[in-house]
Amino acid sequence: MAANYPGESSPSMVPQQVTTYQDVTETVYDQVPVTRTESRRRTEYRTEQVPVTRYVTEQVPVTRNETRFRTEYRTENYTVVRHVPETVQVSRTVTDMVPVTETKQQQYTTTVMRPTTQTVMISQPYTASEEVTTTRQVVEWVHGESAPAASGQANAQASAQNAPAPRQVVRNVSETHQVPVTRYRQVPVETVKYVPEQKVESVPVTTTRMEARPRTEMVPVTRMKAVPETATRQVPVNVPEQVPVTVMTTRVKPITELTSRQVPFTVTEQVPVTVMTTVPRQVTRQVPVTTTVMVPVSPSSPQASYQGHGMAPSEAPASPQGSASPQG
Repeated sequence: MAANYPGESSPSMVPQQVTTYQDVTETVYDQVPVTRTESRRRTEYRTEQVPVTRYVTEQVPVTRNETRFRTEYRTENYTVVRHVPETVQVSRTVTDMVPVTETKQQQYTTTVMRPTTQTVMISQPYTASEEVTTTRQVVEWVHGESAPAASGQANAQASAQNAPAPRQVVRNVSETHQVPVTRYRQVPVETVKYVPEQKVESVPVTTTRMEARPRTEMVPVTRMKAVPETATRQVPVNVPEQVPVTVMTTRVKPITELTSRQVPFTVTEQVPVTVMTTVPRQVTRQVPVTTTVMVPVSPSSPQASYQGHGMAPSEAPASPQGSASPQG
């Protein structure tokens, strides 16, 4: 609160920025080399003598007894059956087929067509000539008084001297003609008709048949007769015997030799190793902090007002509205 002096007006409040410093502690991580000892394994080789066995093949004579068979021949008797042919008269029955002729009367029935004559009256047309008389009128011109002739002739002649004038005369003329006329008459006609008749007649028929007639005859037959005989033959026999035989046998012989070889082995050693390690540390530094406060200002002596509040004249604000606070 600002004090009110006698004879002065009440001061006005203006904003003012005040900068103060504060301690800030930060954690900083540094890379620090650290040396330590590690165990590492290293492979080394050393020479050592190793026995090696190899096998050698060799031919070795070996004598052994073998059983062998020897073939010998011995005489033995055996029975042989020999087939001997012999001829024997054997009776046998033979059947002969003999032809036999026979004549028999055999009746045959035949059908014969017998002709039969039959007379039939039929009506037969024929043409005949018949006289027919016809009358016709003839008109003639006649000269004179002469009358027509009564003789019936076709032409009447008049006297030329007596014909004073011609006149018309009609007369009838009869004519006879031959006219063909169809007439019928009964004419006998003979027809032949065949009538079947059964006719039985006996006909001699000769037939030949084969008749079996047995007869007995003697026939020579050859037969095989088995005759046993004793024969001698040589039979092979296998006789076993022991024979020493020397053969070459393949034998495998082991040979042991010393061979040098490199044998690996592991050696453990301590090795210093430097590694970078992150080490945290605390760092304290001053950080400026700017705050805005309301300060009373007298119109008559602004500088005194600033000094009464412990502020330098240079820190007074340029305008009543305040200045922009600098950010550190």
